[in-house]
Amino acid sequence: MLIEKFNRIFYNLRNNETINVNLSDQLNRFEHERNGCDSLLEQPKLVDRFFSNSEMNNLSILTQFFQFLQRSMITSKQNAVKLVLRLPGSELLNFAYEHLKPSPSIDEEEKNLLKKFVMILSKVLQSLLELHPSCCGQLDSKGIFDRLETYSQKNSV
Repeated sequence: MLIEKFNRIFYNLRNNETINVNLSDQLNRFEHERNGCDSLLEQPKLVDRFFSNSEMNNLSILTQFFQFLQRSMITSKQNAVKLVLRLPGSELLNFAYEHLKPSPSIDEEEKNLLKKFVMILSKVLQSLLELHPSCCGQLDSKGIFDRLETYSQKNSV
């Protein structure tokens, strides 16, 4: 019975039936797999959810996902590039942009997380621009560079 349940879950994941799968849990799983980026790319509907689902509009999970992308650029660059190239125009980038807004009511823990997020996001965007320089205009028109620069200026004192 337990084996049948496992096989059904595995089958559902492999067949991209990911609607009821918590993205944070999935991201944790991919981070701990040796070839997590490769495993993620084998599930296109799950990839779509990472780039468009409102569950990703959370600073903690955004930081975790961009860190996953950054690490994957080292361990599985060819496949990580496929994910990084999806950033322009994605909801994921919109969520990142929203979290770069100045907020006076931020506690110390969130401030540290935001600082980490900005560093990781900057590196991922730098990789994106190296891979796909023509998307610079699209990113610039979004205003993400302005927000990163504003954040950096406010926090470099």
